[in-house]
Amino acid sequence: MDFSVVILAVGIGLASSAKPYVEVKNTSPTVLDSPVLFRAQLHNAGNVATPLVFRWSDNASPAHFREESVDGTSANLTLVYSSGKYEPATYTMTVMVFTTVNIFREEVASAKSKFAITQYLSGHLTVDDNHSKEGKHLVSTLNATSMSVKLHDPLEFLSTARVSYDWYINGTHYGMTEDPGGDFDYQFASPGISRLEVSVVAFLSQNDSSGRTGSLQSASPSTASADLAASNSSPDVKKGVFRASLESRTPVSHLSVSGDTWLKHGALLDLSVTCDGTGPWSYCWSINSDYNVTGNETCVDPELLEGRCAFPVVWYFRQAGTHDILLQVGSFLPRTVQYQSTCTCAVPKYACKHALTAS
Repeated sequence: MDFSVVILAVGIGLASSAKPYVEVKNTSPTVLDSPVLFRAQLHNAGNVATPLVFRWSDNASPAHFREESVDGTSANLTLVYSSGKYEPATYTMTVMVFTTVNIFREEVASAKSKFAITQYLSGHLTVDDNHSKEGKHLVSTLNATSMSVKLHDPLEFLSTARVSYDWYINGTHYGMTEDPGGDFDYQFASPGISRLEVSVVAFLSQNDSSGRTGSLQSASPSTASADLAASNSSPDVKKGVFRASLESRTPVSHLSVSGDTWLKHGALLDLSVTCDGTGPWSYCWSINSDYNVTGNETCVDPELLEGRCAFPVVWYFRQAGTHDILLQVGSFLPRTVQYQSTCTCAVPKYACKHALTAS
């Protein structure tokens, strides 16, 4: 079960690792009208006498106040903040733990935990078969990308709800899907940045589905933001909008290498390399002897190219002989192109052999 927003406080007395303290967790963010679970755990209880009293109080209006006597060192509290009484906001739950000493109640420890009650559904977009870099979703133009929404619902508030997902790419509506996850497949035909938006509507009552069907619908001029603009009509309907930016790139599929690979002793190897695909590109190259390509090679410290994929390979061979040149080029997608060429630095003339592989 997911928990979030934890604040710890040490009990009364000088700070010490042996002092009792209480840890408070909660399952927020939580949409209005759905349950939020609080869990308090007393640590370093040592010789603290039981039963313990856990006192719960929040700063909402109207406020909640609960006390519970337990024989152990933990306690749970589940609350529902209804849309008819509460506003979406960040609130604070305070937990105080007491024991009884000579008929008098004595505080053992206390802690506060912030929690978020939201107007809209919480969650995140997931993009499968992507290669993320620096927080960006990178996808290939060569195949369809599978996308879905993971709703934050640790207490299964939506387990019996009918959930629909309307998908928008760069402001154009591409259809509606339904649970589980509202999986949506789309192939980005050309390289570039795309703005993805998903409007999610959960119908908690089976009698309130606004006439929607489960099949993909034709394009609509509305936007996800416009869908969200209409407030939740009732506690039985919950909405949310999720956004992400994706960058589609065309992987490298071809390398072009020009230059002499038969050299007289003392001459420089000077090759010119170009490639296709969408940049930026990363590349590396190495000189080896009698090397067999495995397809598992990686660039330890790659160079970066932007704008145009073109770079030189320049090398001086101190000793005559046959040498293997291995090139690797990629565009930060799970696909690289390798090029292996055999270069002879000797006399007489030697025919160069090369092979191109993609992995």
